[in-house]
Amino acid sequence: MSTIAIRQAGPADALSLRLLAQLDSSPPLAEPALVAEIDGEIRVAASLDGSGVLADPFHRSADAVELLRIRVSQLREDPSHLARLLGWPRARRSAASRGASSPRSVAA
Repeated sequence: MSTIAIRQAGPADALSLRLLAQLDSSPPLAEPALVAEIDGEIRVAASLDGSGVLADPFHRSADAVELLRIRVSQLREDPSHLARLLGWPRARRSAASRGASSPRSVAA
């Protein structure tokens, strides 16, 4: 049984992603991207903008491709998850969006 780990691609993955693109006969992915490591080796990568998926054609990877597509879809549906993954600062909600009401005047 293989172990699959999904994580965000980092700068240290640049060479692996270029090699994966060559194996897949595809252009490099748009960044940021997620990768699927199968037994510790990057076998699949997917761009977070949904523009592409790369897979090593010499290894079975259909399940990992599907997992990455699902995860990218989940992240794109909820921007707060994507923002946390990318380390973006949290957006501050206005008082109106938090449900706070404006001060009321009290009749005397």
